[in-house]
Amino acid sequence: MDDKPRQAAVHGRIARIARAIEAEVVPRLVGRGLAEGPQRPTAEEIERMAALAAADDVAAAIAFAEALVARGIPVPALLLHLLSPAAARLGEWWVEDRCSFVDVTLGLMHLQHVLQALSPLLLPDITAPPEARRILLLAAPGEQHLFGLSVVAEFFRRGGWEVASETPADTAEAARLVRQDWYTVAGLSAGTVERAAGLAPLIAAIRRASCNPAIAVLVGGAGFRARPELAREIGADGTAGDGEQAVRQAEALAALLVAGR
Repeated sequence: MDDKPRQAAVHGRIARIARAIEAEVVPRLVGRGLAEGPQRPTAEEIERMAALAAADDVAAAIAFAEALVARGIPVPALLLHLLSPAAARLGEWWVEDRCSFVDVTLGLMHLQHVLQALSPLLLPDITAPPEARRILLLAAPGEQHLFGLSVVAEFFRRGGWEVASETPADTAEAARLVRQDWYTVAGLSAGTVERAAGLAPLIAAIRRASCNPAIAVLVGGAGFRARPELAREIGADGTAGDGEQAVRQAEALAALLVAGR
């Protein structure tokens, strides 16, 4: 039996989940900043959340996250140090043949439900970002797991950036996006080393087409965590390992842009 139609349907479901997270959930998750301190989930708790999501036990996953909040872990910290790593863990389990592609897809959906349950615990503090703080977040063409990019987008919004997030089908579509709107930074995410290494033509096209001739390019994702030196090799201005670091890198790049005017 040909699995291609079934896999295409699964891919479409993942894309819809990612769009729902970005359009309906993430804009409500704007907090007052990530609290400092040692309180964060342990590696065992990340494994536990991933297992609950994969096991189709949404109620238990939500209860587990709420218990961590009651223990004193700030909700924004759960985004960075629990839900995002749990989503990555699901992907690792799929590569290791510990769960099916459908299990990963449903697990991401269950993590979305956890996000929705946690969102009322945050106090919104949305302010209009300065004109020069605009970032376009793009998944590498062919990427299917977009949960991590949605979490990064949330950190930028919380940091006062105006965020657009797209999943371009090809280089031409990415070039059109930066041609029609002005962005300070383009952020590219790649989930594998192969996709990360293949981003050089996309970065070159973005620089050629951008209506901001000084646009900075920041890269991230699992592909660059495995091979951080690829960032320079493919022509990016920097790389970041998580949402907090991405915002700090983008702030530094934006400051250089302003200083160079």
